[in-house]
Amino acid sequence: MYTVKPLGNLIISTDDGGLEFQKNQQRRIDGLGNVWKLQTETILEIISYLELSDIIKLGQTSQLFHFFTTEEEIWTTLGCDMLDKINIWKNSWRETIIHNQEYLRNNGKIEQGSSSSSSSSSPKKIIYDDFLYQRMVRMQPEIGWWWGDKIDNLPRQSYTTLTREEFIKNYDELCQPIIITEHPWGIGDESLLEGTPDVICGAYTIPYEKYFAYCRSVGRHAESPLFVFDAHIDEKIPQLAEKCREMPFDVQDEFAKLPNHLRPRKRWVLYGPPRAHSRWHVDPNKTHAWNAILKGSKRWFLLPPHIIPPGVLPSECGAEVTQPIVLTEWFIGFYDNMIKRYGPKGSNVLLTGICKEGEMVFVPRGWWHCVVNLEESLAVTWNFLTSSGKESCLRFLQEKPEQIFGVARENRVAFVEAFTELVIGKKENTVTNQEEPVAKKPRLDEEETMESSEYSFWDRCRRKPLVYIRESKNQVN
Repeated sequence: MYTVKPLGNLIISTDDGGLEFQKNQQRRIDGLGNVWKLQTETILEIISYLELSDIIKLGQTSQLFHFFTTEEEIWTTLGCDMLDKINIWKNSWRETIIHNQEYLRNNGKIEQGSSSSSSSSSPKKIIYDDFLYQRMVRMQPEIGWWWGDKIDNLPRQSYTTLTREEFIKNYDELCQPIIITEHPWGIGDESLLEGTPDVICGAYTIPYEKYFAYCRSVGRHAESPLFVFDAHIDEKIPQLAEKCREMPFDVQDEFAKLPNHLRPRKRWVLYGPPRAHSRWHVDPNKTHAWNAILKGSKRWFLLPPHIIPPGVLPSECGAEVTQPIVLTEWFIGFYDNMIKRYGPKGSNVLLTGICKEGEMVFVPRGWWHCVVNLEESLAVTWNFLTSSGKESCLRFLQEKPEQIFGVARENRVAFVEAFTELVIGKKENTVTNQEEPVAKKPRLDEEETMESSEYSFWDRCRRKPLVYIRESKNQVN
């Protein structure tokens, strides 16, 4: 088989008088035939369009094609498209699919000694390829050391000792994150999901029983596991919806004042194995969010609105965010830079901590954040808008209606009109009824940071079936 090294290593390779360039090219010609000139990403995308039988045959033509056809994203797409044929789960999508194909071929029996893996006693060859090297590096750590980093500076306080007035004054109005312990939604486990017919995992709708089996097998070993991100809590999981119906600190959601059909979707259930993650993003519609852990634990990283994470490139209008495809790759390439610039020895604006079972994170509007499961986790997240943010939200809705999230397209104009009337009317009433103006609290999302805080939708974190480009189009905590 092959040992993969970065392409740049060819420059410093002097073992054979500078002939390594020609050797690397010849290996591609021998292993890939007429497609050797194509970029690796292009070859993998072409392979993803093949039928299962053709992918298996292609992988048998050469060691290099075998290496190419083990790409996880290719098998993830195949697996999700043939869930009805999967009855036995293994440690990877490739193993699972091939094993089930053998099972079906042999009328429900696996022949003793049959194997889906190929082995070779031939010596390993070196192939220089940046894309393949990045994939190999991403797959190495079970849970990257950075996810368990000892830095833990995200403030936390018990729900029983933090008053409503203190929360509004110190966290809501000042837009400061905090972990709330002993929150009112309590704890729970996957039994809360029992009876759910299916769950949404990014681009796929999967029967719950199938996803649960995936979560306990393939998902635990995947580089970037599929995770449940489903907004249909009330319809599908009423027992979970009832458990998480109370708004912490009795905070008033401004969107709740609108007619039902104009309110943006606000609650999602999140469930997935270790390593399931959301990449860097900002929550939609200029809203705050609660994220409550009912089971498991998650590592959080947060940066204030005016600090764009290293390696993350938002477009000028905020409709696109370019960053590495999976969070592991971002950590390998940019984590040290982030710690150096924004950690304790830098500007110290990075907030990070582990939110555990029975705790919830308050994520203020505009804050960049990424999240990773440290273990199998069940969580509920709730986006909401308080009175302190209604003016900035209104500006966002009026200036960027194409980026409105969670409202049916045909209702967006009516939504903006109704919310405009709500905000303007409330503002006039406030001025009339107050004897003297109330001093405005300083906030991290003031006008000077508006341009840098409106970059992303929450659904950009949703899992895509097969994406090799760096731009994410529509992205959980």
